[in-house]
Amino acid sequence: MKKRLDTIPKADKRILEHPYVGHLHDVVSRLVEELTAQKGKIEELEAELRRLKKLPKKPKLEASKLDEEPPGEEQAAEEEKKKRPGSEKRSKKKDLPIDEYREVKVEGVGPGWHFGGYQDYVVQSIEVRRNNICYRREVYLNPEGERVVASLPPGVQGHDFGEELRRYVIYLYNECHVTQPLIYQHLNTLGVDISKGQVNNILNEDPIIELFSEEMESVFMAGMAASEEVRADDTSAPHQGRKEFCTCINTDLFTYFKSTATKSRVNFLQILQGPNKDYHLNEEAIAYCENQGLTAGYLALLRAHQGSILSDIEAFESFLEQLKVTAV
Repeated sequence: MKKRLDTIPKADKRILEHPYVGHLHDVVSRLVEELTAQKGKIEELEAELRRLKKLPKKPKLEASKLDEEPPGEEQAAEEEKKKRPGSEKRSKKKDLPIDEYREVKVEGVGPGWHFGGYQDYVVQSIEVRRNNICYRREVYLNPEGERVVASLPPGVQGHDFGEELRRYVIYLYNECHVTQPLIYQHLNTLGVDISKGQVNNILNEDPIIELFSEEMESVFMAGMAASEEVRADDTSAPHQGRKEFCTCINTDLFTYFKSTATKSRVNFLQILQGPNKDYHLNEEAIAYCENQGLTAGYLALLRAHQGSILSDIEAFESFLEQLKVTAV
């Protein structure tokens, strides 16, 4: 009877002592066990049927938690510890650096009012404005009578526009995809005296771009040296009235893009050379010329100068002109 009492919530011992009630309790318990076993068997058969018919699996749905009692303080604290880092709320303005303070006066202050300090309200803002700088370079006359003028900072020497403005133009064009006419219009709105041609020069001839190009080429050469194989593809598009090509070379380590005016085997080999534009007249080069059917006379001329290294395509063409190699 103790077992029966344990399985019935709020059971009255006097009722359960009746033989008929005890018999019914045993029957119901047995039926529940059989029903549970049958339910498990049915689920197994349904799963097998889904597998044979290649149907999606039955989703595993968790039981509803609406009837559960709310967690206590200890359980709530334990769940709080399990939350991912950074998910807790934080004051977004607590650690912001303040660049400017502006006092806001109370209107209608009357006699007998006492000043109680300030209540701060932080607003994030940005300031984009013209900033023309006049460098006042010191001028001295040394004892020899020579005029000595202070040197300009490295980023200003030889430029009419400061480094910050040039970086801003490059950022707008490359990161924000702003066109050159809109950059020109934007700078003129800010009061910067700049022409469309000067905007174009900053984007194409600025030393910052040259440094970026050098870094890009060095990454390409390092990636090529560390890769056993590369993938390459190209595409074409009209540009300023003529068809140009963009070649993409990549591995799992790097991706490199190069725009050229032609698409040929020679052009691809020049791209693979990276910043190295020199020509080597070595044994492999002469063997290639021989396989391509170069005449014996020209081969003899090239063999006579085997080992020559020409700095670039212009030097190579000049070398061929000196040998009077004008056609094959």
